[in-house]
Amino acid sequence: FPVTIGCSEEEAKQIIKDYLSQFPGVQQYMKDMKLQMYKKGYVLTMFNRRIYISGKRKAERERQAINGPIQGTASDVNQMALIKISNFIEEYSQNYILRLFPNNIIHDSIVCEVHDEEVDWTKDFMKQTMETLELPFDMRGVALKSDVDVGTTFAEAK
Repeated sequence: FPVTIGCSEEEAKQIIKDYLSQFPGVQQYMKDMKLQMYKKGYVLTMFNRRIYISGKRKAERERQAINGPIQGTASDVNQMALIKISNFIEEYSQNYILRLFPNNIIHDSIVCEVHDEEVDWTKDFMKQTMETLELPFDMRGVALKSDVDVGTTFAEAK
């Protein structure tokens, strides 16, 4: 679905042009990902996981090549966090009853079932776990940030 930002198409094109001129590394990244996709048929996440590119339309394939490494890396980070969370739960539950049940990853979210009495503790634990992951690559001073939302359903939490 299209997103409306309240400006004309010409203004939007100028915003993009200005952005790319201010951050030339972004344009170089996009060129590099397209080139890699055309040469190899895939792009890599920052964990070196391959994302194979397919699609009928050139624009669709190029969009996948540009977005794939970013979204794929976010997915890899979520997997790392889920492993860390699961290991903690397994170790902690040997001595205590912990009613925290990670049960799904949806895009960039880890969905858990939590007993009402443990919501506050879980929110703090999840945020700290996500934001202190040790990643196998240099983030160049960019900190991981996460939001923790609570609801009786996933839709309510968002």
